[in-house]
Amino acid sequence: MTLWLNGRFLLLYGGNDPLRLSWPSFKTRVDELHLPETDAYDLLGFFVAEVSALTKWVAGAPLNTDDNMLIETRAPLLFDQLDSVETGSRSIASIGRWVTPVHAIIAGISAREAQKLSAIVRARTIFVDGIRVELEKDPRGAFELYEQAHTLNPVNYQFRSFLESRLVARAGQAYLARHFQEAERLLRKALAYIPTSRPANFLMAETLYDSGQHDRGLLVFGKLLKHYPHYYQGHLSLAERLLTSGRPADGLAHLEFVLNYVPNSRDALSLKTRITPSAWTVQ
Repeated sequence: MTLWLNGRFLLLYGGNDPLRLSWPSFKTRVDELHLPETDAYDLLGFFVAEVSALTKWVAGAPLNTDDNMLIETRAPLLFDQLDSVETGSRSIASIGRWVTPVHAIIAGISAREAQKLSAIVRARTIFVDGIRVELEKDPRGAFELYEQAHTLNPVNYQFRSFLESRLVARAGQAYLARHFQEAERLLRKALAYIPTSRPANFLMAETLYDSGQHDRGLLVFGKLLKHYPHYYQGHLSLAERLLTSGRPADGLAHLEFVLNYVPNSRDALSLKTRITPSAWTVQ
């Protein structure tokens, strides 16, 4: 049985027998699915789970079908409800005490490939341990484990996503406390992991602007809305800042976008009531 988190990152394998796998056959299957080599290695981050616990946990999950772009193992099950890293973390933790790294016998694998695969498995083990530590209310300790996992496997998107989301959360706390310099520092680290992160770029734009760095803030707002043109929260945030800083025409353009896109937005309607049409100023 297998669990696919976010499409390709984690497999749980039922049974305690060593996994026997032909590396050439595996690589052939990867080529057929047009997966990058990094994904092929990451797909081999197997964990073995106690059979009865895993069977109970996967009860009712939809079966894979031939059109699913997944490499399949014994009786695979696709967890399409695991559509976010947060959902996935809770799900993994629910059976974590029954899960250990799998012992695999891989025929035809080179020493270099075996070394790379070993690092992948170690990274996955550390990552799952980080989830456990985080659920035990030790976010700092968990973050250190996520960083270790990322160091071993820096191309893994899930590891980077976990790090990015937790940095953004800490930056949000700093922003609310008006510790703008600390918020900016944390957001720079977050964006190093996921440069196109919408929440990180949004908070960075607000942080820069509200700290008095208006030009830099506007630049980040512009990049954000270019990448996410229908992100109405970004338009609304920018509209409010432009309207309160003497640029009513630009601010109104963004406000009109929000009202056209989400006519019942309370925040947008509230902002609209503060505008004096004849003077084009904010009350």
